Amino acid sequence: MYSNFEYASIPLEKISLDVKNPRLVTPKPLKKQEEILEYLYEHEDLDVFIKKISGEGRNIGAERPYVVKKGSGYTVVAGNARIAAYKVLSGLMKPPSGHAASVPSISEENRKLLLDVECTIASSRDDLLPIMASAHFGLGDKTKWGYLGSRKAIYDEWASGRS
Repeated sequence: MYSNFEYASIPLEKISLDVKNPRLVTPKPLKKQEEILEYLYEHEDLDVFIKKISGEGRNIGAERPYVVKKGSGYTVVAGNARIAAYKVLSGLMKPPSGHAASVPSISEENRKLLLDVECTIASSRDDLLPIMASAHFGLGDKTKWGYLGSRKAIYDEWASGRS
């Protein structure tokens, strides 16, 4: 399974945020990129992460975002907050109203560095499930999904026909 993964530098503009991200626990599914961004600001402290990246650089040392091919672009399955932060800092996405003033400015050189992202390309979302579960269900070093997020991940798998 992992032997099918590829590594590539992908233009940030070709990477979409994931509407199926388990962190997005809402009564009504989020469908637009702007809705996901707003959710990350309001519930996942994206503004704090953006400030960290603006001060430290391109999140050096973090694992590559995991993406899957979707049409002519890619969907980030693991690394949504990082991709969202890069998009805001590079100007590819506008922060939700009320947050524009909190986005720090970065140099043009640093902005250009964000426009290409080293990614791991998985052959399918299913191939990423073991990695995501290990990282986010309490055993890994990632931010935990929390009660609702972990239950949503399991429910989504069940609703798609898995046992």
